[in-house]
Amino acid sequence: PNQLKLEEGSTVTMAKTSVILFRNGSTFCNEGGRIFGGNIVFEKGNVAVCATVNDFVASDSCSIILQDSITLSLPDDYTLHLKGNETALILNPGSKLLFGENSGIVCDSGARIIANDATFASVDSTKKWNGISLNDLASDTIKNCIIKNAMYGIMISDRYDSEESPEP
Repeated sequence: PNQLKLEEGSTVTMAKTSVILFRNGSTFCNEGGRIFGGNIVFEKGNVAVCATVNDFVASDSCSIILQDSITLSLPDDYTLHLKGNETALILNPGSKLLFGENSGIVCDSGARIIANDATFASVDSTKKWNGISLNDLASDTIKNCIIKNAMYGIMISDRYDSEESPEP
């Protein structure tokens, strides 16, 4: 039943191989903190996310990893914002990412999602979550996943320029 709480203005900077591990029954509360680098791993079971802010930013090579059979629930009006070329959200088979009303994921500046046989859905099936927004060029991989109860499933936009990048 442990809890990690990031207070407003706080920053956690981790080495590339560092890990924050959340086990079944733990809670991750973000009150305005940011995480740079390292890995945030959610193990099997259920982990709660609480927030007093509407945006959680993971950047600078930070990886958020949902292990097999984990259910992670995000609160209402919450945006998981991933930034940076080496930043990734990784959902392993059987993992579930559940969203509160008006919540979603935004990936930009090269951040990516890697998901296989995972579920993206709302916490309450009668309410909608925003969806997944993939901005800029990145190597996203979403295979055999279920996306339901979203305003839009996946929105893809980029600033592709054939002069700068020969392959879209």
